[in-house]
Amino acid sequence: MSGVRTRETLEGFRQAIPVRFSECDLYGVVWHGRYAVYLEEIRNAICAKYGWSVATARERGYLVPVTRMEILYRSPARLDSKVSVTARLRLPTVARIVFDYQVRDAGGRLLTEAVTEQVVTRGDGELLVSLPEPIRALLDQILCGQDDPAQRELS
Repeated sequence: MSGVRTRETLEGFRQAIPVRFSECDLYGVVWHGRYAVYLEEIRNAICAKYGWSVATARERGYLVPVTRMEILYRSPARLDSKVSVTARLRLPTVARIVFDYQVRDAGGRLLTEAVTEQVVTRGDGELLVSLPEPIRALLDQILCGQDDPAQRELS
């Protein structure tokens, strides 16, 4: 997983997520597929902070599908705990959005590292090469916000 193998604490937006019974397997640990949902929850919360949602993108004629997801599992999250998910947007150079993530337990132990990549298309599926202005403006806000400690905590 390029750019994410470090064990240093990732700086960026943070969201606390409780581990619920329905997310756990028979071993009492979070089922591996649930981590993809945690990543989506924080991405959606970041965009919502700046007035964007999947519906907003569609209304403006864009789709932003995930085209790549890599998750490295280091230690399990357990039932009735709370995890802290951190996400950091990489500086975009083309119409591709890449986030790095870390999931940590309440004690700060690294549980998971991940990366997602999304592309930007028109509503009809045409792949865009450069970022359209509304999405560029959103990403600029995210880039500024992730470096401002006063804006990092998400609900």
